[in-house]
Amino acid sequence: MIEPLPVLEITFDPGEGSGTMEKQTVLKGRKLKVPENGFTAPQCKKFDVWRADGKTFKPGTTVRIGKSITFIAEWKISHTLNLVDYTEPTCERAGNIEHYVCTVCGKLFDDSEAQEEIEEKDTVIRALGHEWDEPSYTWASDKSTATAKRICLRDSSHTETETVKPVRKVVEPACEKKGKYIYTATFKNKAFAEQKKEVELKALGHIWSNPEFRWSNKNRDCEVRLTCSRDSSHKKTVDAEVSGVYTLPTKTADGKVRYTATVKVNGKEETDTAESLISPAGNNDGYRFTKRESNWTKDSKSGISFTVKRDEYDGITYKAFNGIKIDGKSISSNNYTDEKGSLKLHLKAHYLQTLSEGDHTLLVDFKDGTVDTIFHVRARGWKSPRTGDDNTPLLWAGLAAAGLLGIFCLLMIKNRKTGRH
Repeated sequence: MIEPLPVLEITFDPGEGSGTMEKQTVLKGRKLKVPENGFTAPQCKKFDVWRADGKTFKPGTTVRIGKSITFIAEWKISHTLNLVDYTEPTCERAGNIEHYVCTVCGKLFDDSEAQEEIEEKDTVIRALGHEWDEPSYTWASDKSTATAKRICLRDSSHTETETVKPVRKVVEPACEKKGKYIYTATFKNKAFAEQKKEVELKALGHIWSNPEFRWSNKNRDCEVRLTCSRDSSHKKTVDAEVSGVYTLPTKTADGKVRYTATVKVNGKEETDTAESLISPAGNNDGYRFTKRESNWTKDSKSGISFTVKRDEYDGITYKAFNGIKIDGKSISSNNYTDEKGSLKLHLKAHYLQTLSEGDHTLLVDFKDGTVDTIFHVRARGWKSPRTGDDNTPLLWAGLAAAGLLGIFCLLMIKNRKTGRH
């Protein structure tokens, strides 16, 4: 009788790693294929080989088993390195050498094989420090401040700046005698030297007062007469800055514009106001077309444009615009565009396609009046006689009529001459 082969137990030990692997069984004397590692690697290491009975085995090798055995996982160093590029030091910021850092354990290395560990201080390149140029000095136009500045020769973006308020000494002027201001600027930064600046003061001259506003040009312009408080015989006239606020007229009521004239007297603003009435423009009276396109053809991809201007107070033209009508019907703003510059209108092509061929009336409606014009929608392929098309029937008919009229006149003259004899 043949005795059955004993069953041997194969176990696995993670060594420095962690986790578990199921044990295996095999009959004594039979072969075992060494399995792949199933344990979790320790930090910054990776699986190397299995060790058992003083021997090492790689996964996948075949081993004849003579007794129960434990395979112990052995691990080798395996850092995950990132390259830290060289950073050049600046005047104020330290740089660093090229080196490597392990993203897992954070250790630093001088080489890509992680053979030579270094400390962070070994990677640092000290800041260079500043190399200053000679200071420059600038003054505010009114000498209210003085600024000293110096620039690093290594990096022009590195500067030192100090702004101070100078001390002013006054040598008083008289009416006809010049004076001066003496400004002295002293800085806290010892690298900056004390600076002085003198400003000549003109003779006192005039002090203007008592503004007298004089309006002209329908209150659009205003000049102001000033009198010197030192000597009332000294006078001058200046132009005021005039601005207007409009109240729009309606079809039944006047509007108005309130003008404000502003002038500076000794640094202080003085103002005066005046009003002018704006009469309603009426129908085809106060508004007129300064640009119009009279013909549009059905095969055109663009629309037609018009410009309307108010004869007086054109500044209110766009504000007074209410809308448009074509052949007496109000048109949606989706079918046209409007913009300032007196009033610029553009009828869109998609709307014009809906109109029948022939004459159409465009009426532009304003709060205080209207203006209208005629435009023509032409058939596809139509060309204006003015473009040089000499073969159009209308042109030939005109020429024929002119010829017949000329012959008729010649016959009448001849008959009269004959009758006299």
